[in-house]
Amino acid sequence: MSRTRSAVGRLALGIASSGLVCFAAMSNHAATAGEFQALGPKVVVYPGDSIQDGFLVETPSSSQVLGYRSAGEGRALLIGKRARKTLIPGQAIALADVENPRSIVNGTTVQIIYRGAGFAIVASGMALQNGSTGDLVRVRNADSGVTVSGVAQPDGTIVIGGG
Repeated sequence: MSRTRSAVGRLALGIASSGLVCFAAMSNHAATAGEFQALGPKVVVYPGDSIQDGFLVETPSSSQVLGYRSAGEGRALLIGKRARKTLIPGQAIALADVENPRSIVNGTTVQIIYRGAGFAIVASGMALQNGSTGDLVRVRNADSGVTVSGVAQPDGTIVIGGG
């Protein structure tokens, strides 16, 4: 029996250290030491779906790798994000399971803005990859064919240069 317990303990430790989330079994008792109220979906949320406040319900969890310390903090961090994978009711949502909404979509025409000291140059280009606000995204200049990288903005533009 102790051999089985230690093997299970090593497996759980290996899973936790690899960045995956371990979940406590749901029960009718209050959270015990080491558990806290995490957030899970009420309904199945599919990859690409936006997470809305009405989708979230508190779920007991003993995981230390969710990325937030309380349900209140988690709610603020999760609402408005997109699911990276299918989220199942009853399982806690880790921050690694969600991403910021995409402001840049691969293959679409985008504005490239180069900012210098006291000036800006605007050009048209094609996004070569998807990107969320703040991501470094590769884009091909439509006029010159040169590929550049810049930071995705909330309005769907790409900013290069430091000025």
